[in-house]
Amino acid sequence: MGYVRARKRVLFSIFVSDVTNFDHLLRRTSAVVFGPVCVQLLLSKVSASWTPMDLGLCVTEEHLHSVIGYLEKEGYIVSSPGDAQRSYSPRSVVKDIVFLERADQNINIVISNRPASIIPVFQLHSTLVMNYLTADIFFCAYPCLTAKFRGLVNGLCMRDGRFVLSGIVELIAYERRGFHLATNTRSWNVNDKTWGKQGCEKNLYCPSNFRASQDAGCLYVRLDSSGRVPHVDEDIDRPLIMWTLGWETCGGMHEAAESQLYVL
Repeated sequence: MGYVRARKRVLFSIFVSDVTNFDHLLRRTSAVVFGPVCVQLLLSKVSASWTPMDLGLCVTEEHLHSVIGYLEKEGYIVSSPGDAQRSYSPRSVVKDIVFLERADQNINIVISNRPASIIPVFQLHSTLVMNYLTADIFFCAYPCLTAKFRGLVNGLCMRDGRFVLSGIVELIAYERRGFHLATNTRSWNVNDKTWGKQGCEKNLYCPSNFRASQDAGCLYVRLDSSGRVPHVDEDIDRPLIMWTLGWETCGGMHEAAESQLYVL
């Protein structure tokens, strides 16, 4: 785990001057980092040759001003408020978005309308960003897919039967980095046993199946001072989150449906 902690510090240092203080901010506000930084952390430095210039943060409204104040001291400027009503489904757990910039670096703050800051992670544009990083924890919902440079699109990118512009822009950015995105695994090699026998999608990668944040398909690593990886039963404070990607694929059908999210 020493490599993961060191790699995390390198990635955080792209955006903040003092990583230790940034870790303290994440602990104090329960904010989580998501997006390109987490993807970089999962992949090797060789395979992920691009440098992330965007940082995603999920926070609760209670801690929003503390996080913005910290980033403003780092030289970031609030460039524009977001418009979650136009960018997400009416059932989205995203309350709003705030955009900050500093030279070529951008930070997008996603505000959760639930008590836990991590909830919006599971309703973002694709499986590539269904991950989060804190001062002490690294979580990835689809590590095998991401490691193969593949991702499934979240049905939340659909509004009134069409992809929202913000989702399209972000998906294009990942495709330019070499990732292959699809709405189901039939687009990939059906002979690859990763996706199921003869293209059957009734597995962890089926977009219409329910997944859970504590199932066998997730990667969860706690990074304490010793780098020890705890047993699952030691992490009873983790919320159990269940979701689907919102695509109906059974019986050859392929239609967009409302993604679903439950916190237990």
